[in-house]
Amino acid sequence: SQLYPDHGIVGEEGAGIGSKSTKFTWVIDPLDGTTNFYNGLPLFACSIAFLEEGIPVAGAIFIPWPCPAKGRVIHGHKGGGSWDHQQKMAVSTGNSPIPGRVVIAPNFVFGPFHAGKPLRMQTGDRRSVGSIAFEMALVADGTYQFAVFPSPKSWDVAAGMLLVKEAGGDVLSLEPNNTKWTQFHKFSDPEETGPPGQTTLREWKSSILVGNPVMASYISENLKRRKRRKTGLFGQLKSILRK
Repeated sequence: SQLYPDHGIVGEEGAGIGSKSTKFTWVIDPLDGTTNFYNGLPLFACSIAFLEEGIPVAGAIFIPWPCPAKGRVIHGHKGGGSWDHQQKMAVSTGNSPIPGRVVIAPNFVFGPFHAGKPLRMQTGDRRSVGSIAFEMALVADGTYQFAVFPSPKSWDVAAGMLLVKEAGGDVLSLEPNNTKWTQFHKFSDPEETGPPGQTTLREWKSSILVGNPVMASYISENLKRRKRRKTGLFGQLKSILRK
């Protein structure tokens, strides 16, 4: 804020609330995976992304694995690749999920998506660690075959999007009112002119799919948004129990 007073800041913990829309914005999640951190589980992340006109152009994610004493800072910038220190990273290869390799995928029975038969027959081995930023970093370094996040926040994925792309992957989004996955380009609001402001970045809603281009295409073809059904007696009972 001292070096770049004209830059905007959006943080999960409330940073930047009330600031005006600017060409350059920092999107920050100081601690993603708070419950893990609180319980001493080294599965959390610190994420910083730099947006130009709503487009992620630089990002860095700290994760305390596999060396909790020092951790890793996975970083990259547009056109410059994704790096773990001096080691260049690449997303996992493969045309479709294979058994024994981990993925991030929602529940296909009660979740928001309906999976086609090929994907239901072989999804890969589901593993979720409780930190989206952590998981995005592990897609970028090839640990996960792919990842699907039904409703992340902008600060959960902004840095990871850049890192996955620079590691050779694709970032696809499924907007709330759309039926098809499309290439993610920028954080934006159709009704807002100019760069995205605080409201847009805080209220942004989209499902995100990441992986190598062939894998992402395969998953998107076999993963559709589930149609909402009218709430019957069972749905009403479920809602009451939740409350």
